[in-house]
Amino acid sequence: MKRIHNILVYTLLSLFLAGCIETQTSSLPTSEDLPAEAVRTQLDKERDYYPTQNWKIKSPAELGLNEDVLEELIEKVRQEDVYSMLLIKDGYLAEEYYKSITFNDSRTPINSIAKSITSSLIGIAIDQGYIEGIDQKASDFIPEILEQEDIRKHEWTIEHFLTLTDGLYWPETTRWNDIMFPLESSDNWVDFIISRELVNDPGTQFNYNTGASHLLSVILERASGQSTKHFADKHLFSPLAIGTMDYFWDIDSNGYYTGGYKMEMVPADLAKIGYLFLNGGRWDGVQIIPLEWVDASTSYHTTTELNEAGFGDYGYQWWVKTLQLDSGELIHSYYGSGAFGQKLIVIPHFDFTAVFTSNLPNDSYGLYFEQITEQFLLKLFEE
Repeated sequence: MKRIHNILVYTLLSLFLAGCIETQTSSLPTSEDLPAEAVRTQLDKERDYYPTQNWKIKSPAELGLNEDVLEELIEKVRQEDVYSMLLIKDGYLAEEYYKSITFNDSRTPINSIAKSITSSLIGIAIDQGYIEGIDQKASDFIPEILEQEDIRKHEWTIEHFLTLTDGLYWPETTRWNDIMFPLESSDNWVDFIISRELVNDPGTQFNYNTGASHLLSVILERASGQSTKHFADKHLFSPLAIGTMDYFWDIDSNGYYTGGYKMEMVPADLAKIGYLFLNGGRWDGVQIIPLEWVDASTSYHTTTELNEAGFGDYGYQWWVKTLQLDSGELIHSYYGSGAFGQKLIVIPHFDFTAVFTSNLPNDSYGLYFEQITEQFLLKLFEE
């Protein structure tokens, strides 16, 4: 896919960078350009246990983490509106931090990390035959698309929505400032989304679009004949012992579950999602998400040119990013990201998963977590 030419610009970028560590992010290749052995999305590894009921704990020292760096990291998050932090190494909870007891075992908004969960459900639905594949026309499930005058919309595929290359004019990160009032005030979210002006040919340019993610939820419901929440309960959450009351998922004006945001989860449960992906979609001997989907959805598909702003590029509703170790070695990582600093980070090279929930300024949280990763998370594994 071609590189995009128009991209959001954070107005406080230069100011924020002045206070951050120096990084080499902008000079690193995307995961598309890495050698195959460096792009590891999951591990084929025997586990002592699975945290279906609870995470087992080991000390940072037992897990080989640098305790001095860990202390510095905890102090760093204490200084900001970070509500919770969970660090999981080799399947064991190495550290958990909560701003207050209020955030321990309580649901918290995960915002656009919901996109990564919706993508997981699409992969399951394809595996179960409800959807033919990512190349299937979106209009097979949303025939209203065929009523649109711009016939380029008729060619929309599920992949266009997964990679956010639908081509619609959708100023979510600019004019709307991540406030979805224009969508939420609509009587019909589907019509509002598909009726937006098409400013790029589908498949040519990335533009962050929660509306496209919502259409994936609509497709899932119409394909399976079940609500997205019911499908998730049965095929994803129940095997992980995430009960229906353990999370909250909002609906649109027509009763469709919001595919791209408006979701709350307990941080320890959210970590299970990352750990499921780290283990190739397997959970205690059961293949919950197809291995092929784990690989595909967490691999590079779309260039966003947000590498320079600390975000990376895009897979199927997951952000993907190349990291560089002090040795110069390049490794692959991926993460789910939500507004105001919600993060679900997976670094397969270190058998590592991290969860952060926060209330950070929306114009700088991407760079904040670039700093967290570069200055602290990667250094946890140094002697």
